[in-house]
Amino acid sequence: MTAFYFPITEDQLLKYGNFLYANIKNASHLLYKKVLIRGQEAAPNNCHDNARFFVEENPGHKYQDGWLCIIGEGSPLAMFAAHTVVIDSAGNYFDVTPVFSLDPRPFLPSNIDEDSFAELIQYLFATRNSSVFSVNI
Repeated sequence: MTAFYFPITEDQLLKYGNFLYANIKNASHLLYKKVLIRGQEAAPNNCHDNARFFVEENPGHKYQDGWLCIIGEGSPLAMFAAHTVVIDSAGNYFDVTPVFSLDPRPFLPSNIDEDSFAELIQYLFATRNSSVFSVNI
């Protein structure tokens, strides 16, 4: 598991991004399942709550924080967008959040604990106003 030392620095973020990029070949292409959460369709751009609320309502499921991996053809950048998905009782990953611009959905688990992931997301929003970061490849 990757370790973070707080406060997070740009150097740590770069090392973590390089770690993710080195493991991008292990990304799973997830299926999207349209589900009701608390009686309503899952909301776009609300993946962390969607997955957690779905798990609350569906015993035997877990959630997994991680990253959608986005690499444009011919682009010198790899982008990682924070994302949370669901794992069913058989260990299958799937996505309950509508993501209209990305299909298939290459997903890498965060490989850090939940608190570190939350701190990292806070850092990204504080420094970039986004939960997406890029690495030059």
